[in-house]
Amino acid sequence: MSRTPPRIVWYLSPAVIAGLVLLIASPHVCRAAAEEERPIIQTFVDDVDIAVIDLRGLGGQENWSSITTTPAGGALVGLSNRDGSAALVEFDHRTRSIRPVMGLQETGRLMPGEHEPKVHVSPWLAPDGWYYFLSHYGLETHLPLHGSRIGYDGMRWWRCRYLPSEQRWQSEHLGRVMTADGAVAVRGDARHQHVWAVTFPKSHLVRIDLAGGALHDLGRSNAVYAPRQILLSSDGRPLVLDHRGRFWTTDHDHRRLIPTQASIPVDHEISGDLLAQGLVAACLDTQTSTWYATSAWGRLYAINAQDAESPIVRDLGAPLDQLSGDDEPRRASRPPMIAGIALAGDDQLYLAVSGYNRAADPDGHSLVVRCDRDGRHAERVAAMDGTQVNYLCGSDAATDKGRRLYFAGSHL
Repeated sequence: MSRTPPRIVWYLSPAVIAGLVLLIASPHVCRAAAEEERPIIQTFVDDVDIAVIDLRGLGGQENWSSITTTPAGGALVGLSNRDGSAALVEFDHRTRSIRPVMGLQETGRLMPGEHEPKVHVSPWLAPDGWYYFLSHYGLETHLPLHGSRIGYDGMRWWRCRYLPSEQRWQSEHLGRVMTADGAVAVRGDARHQHVWAVTFPKSHLVRIDLAGGALHDLGRSNAVYAPRQILLSSDGRPLVLDHRGRFWTTDHDHRRLIPTQASIPVDHEISGDLLAQGLVAACLDTQTSTWYATSAWGRLYAINAQDAESPIVRDLGAPLDQLSGDDEPRRASRPPMIAGIALAGDDQLYLAVSGYNRAADPDGHSLVVRCDRDGRHAERVAAMDGTQVNYLCGSDAATDKGRRLYFAGSHL
């Protein structure tokens, strides 16, 4: 079978290594970068190249699922900052350079002494050319499923865009759109010109209109905590998983939540923790309206969302169980999590795996694994030392010269 070699980028947390691991087609460039940054990555295949680009000193400490791609094939990365305010940076794959996009503190929209430390969602590129995203302030001593918290003062609504004629980024603060909750899941709907978000800790499904920024609260999504993924059906209705494994959507007018006929069997998971979070990562095959989604407990699902009220769910199993070697996954109290997923070419899924082999290493380590669309023929692409990063998430991008994938994460 003929395959186009994918081009992949990993982003590592600024808290530890804070870099992008760039898998490009130039082996000599890749080797030089790897030697400069220390050999923390082990590769297992020949058609993927890796390099590390450091992000330390760019105003952030962590990355929490905030990464998206640009039309030029680069990436926007959200950096959270426990000691200050969050920021966005841009990675330009052509020049292999990183430049600041916006610091939330530097916008002048925060009160003196006020901080906005968290961007937990990926910026969404809307048809109007702006990237929209949400930020929030929150201090958690832990993330209990029922969402006790201190310090939440609501979500702020932002947008930014690049101005080629001026060679700079423009940013705007669109206001505080909800009080006492943050957001960890966002999905943009280009057809209807709005953004869906699930809040936490209250787990409400909300819709924000691009025209005017009005927020519509559809009520509790029946999740114990906040789902980390919102899927969209072919007609633009959201699909959210509740803590019992059932998918919910909205009526055709997007005014109220209704249950669907689809669910993920709870007995396929080790405990209810996954279903309290919903699905962890997802990517869409636009040709078939099929979402490939992953769980915190290492399972892979294919969800056909042509009909919002009757989505078809296929359990593709646990691809990591196919791997062999000394670091096989152990079905322990904290098994590995597939925290990122991307499509490459016509037949391959790339999975970003976090906390692999915790039985031997309390932190575990990160892997990139690839398999076919049925979850079969899994093989390691690369492994990373868990002392550097053990939590990965991801996004993907298609470019004119091939396929480039981005993964982001933190050391927990």
